[in-house]
Amino acid sequence: MREMTKPDMNTAAGRERAAEELFAYAKEARAERERKWDTFEDYYRCRNGRAGLCVTDAYIHVESQIEPGIPDFSFILREGDTEGEIARRRELAVKNVVDANRLEGKNTANERRLLKYGDAFWKVRWDQSAAFPGAADGGDIRVEDVDPREIYPDPTAGEVQEGEFLFHAYAMNCRKALRAFGADIRRLGLDPEKLLSEEGTSDIFRLQAAESGEGCVAVMEFYWRTPEDRVALSVLLCGREIRHIPDFWLRTGGQNRSFPFVQYWRIRDERNFWNISELEYILPLIDAADRELQVAAQNRAFMANDMLIVEEDALADGVEVTNEPGAILTMRPGRFDRIRRLSGLSSAAEGTAMAEHYTGMIERTVGNFDSTLGEEPERVVTATGIKLLNARADARREIKRADRLRGFARLYELIDWFCLEFYDDGRPIRIAAAGAVGRRARLQGELCYTYSGGEVSPAWFPRVDCLMEAEREAAHVDGNL
Repeated sequence: MREMTKPDMNTAAGRERAAEELFAYAKEARAERERKWDTFEDYYRCRNGRAGLCVTDAYIHVESQIEPGIPDFSFILREGDTEGEIARRRELAVKNVVDANRLEGKNTANERRLLKYGDAFWKVRWDQSAAFPGAADGGDIRVEDVDPREIYPDPTAGEVQEGEFLFHAYAMNCRKALRAFGADIRRLGLDPEKLLSEEGTSDIFRLQAAESGEGCVAVMEFYWRTPEDRVALSVLLCGREIRHIPDFWLRTGGQNRSFPFVQYWRIRDERNFWNISELEYILPLIDAADRELQVAAQNRAFMANDMLIVEEDALADGVEVTNEPGAILTMRPGRFDRIRRLSGLSSAAEGTAMAEHYTGMIERTVGNFDSTLGEEPERVVTATGIKLLNARADARREIKRADRLRGFARLYELIDWFCLEFYDDGRPIRIAAAGAVGRRARLQGELCYTYSGGEVSPAWFPRVDCLMEAEREAAHVDGNL
């Protein structure tokens, strides 16, 4: 572990130095994972084969497993809500945020990252620039899908909420950065053009700025836990702090000490922060199938030419075999049976047999092709048999869905904390317009979200349990609800 100083977190210079050292520490610890991500990306985009020839199982596996829909949920209050009114109002507020952010449209990008890299992240934030009807000062809650490559966690943490610090580092267009942080830059008395033209105060920030791309700057959100176990935030632009929030959760911080991120995974790796991608276990099989496919193609090219065996003196004088369509050969009398055609010594069907064997092993490893692609298994011809095999494959997939389901539960709980934190008393939440259909119709109406008497000081909020729809249906079957 690298040796680090203990900067003064009460000053901007101290926080900048802490961000520099901790970010370098987190970036170094994540280097091996980045190499894996690059490998997974190459296989997904079929860049692993030589001469452009490769099997496409990595791409097929990812695209066949995407679940675009988001799970539905309901809130149940643990105590003090015999009528369920408080839980219902908080549930409607969260569903309004989910609906306003069009979460289903953002989910497909997260699903690809989950399947390729093994991890996916959601971020919830307060956007003061967002217009909100009925509120004079504006602002609203935003939910964003975050690329895992933008997350730099505490290397000692097992998951995102266990760490002492967390970085969200991302690129932003220079003009957008001026709009987003212009007020902060002016408040600090800085020259915007000069600030954005700087490449940072250290090598690590210069490198991060270079990775942002032309016309972009590096924005770094540095979250850390204070000695009082509260969450603080420092926003750095080109390595310079332009915004400091000493207490992220003013109203709910007595109960809520979460970083505003949610991490979920496909296959849990209990020993690491970063989890397991299913691609990791099929890459050696893909390499083996690629080699067989390439060898088969080469053999076909070199050994598949037509071949003739011609007995000596079978042809008339001056006649040669040209092996071309429409050729006329003059034979000696009685020698017609002295020419034999062997065709090629290699065929594509023979050469690709081993490649198909390896792709079959890939299908068996991931355990999802039969049910998702509609392929009928061999030696099973009845509808009942196929249904049973597909049900078995779906049961295997349910295990992989479990952590994804709990990840969404944590997301809905985090959105609930944001509603409690940022929606002030009297703010109307317009769920839907009159005449809406579908999901919006179920949320139709207007809800006035309030705290306990509209208090500005911190208050105690009853804890809710987020029950996913699939869990509710199972509980009803068991008679527990």
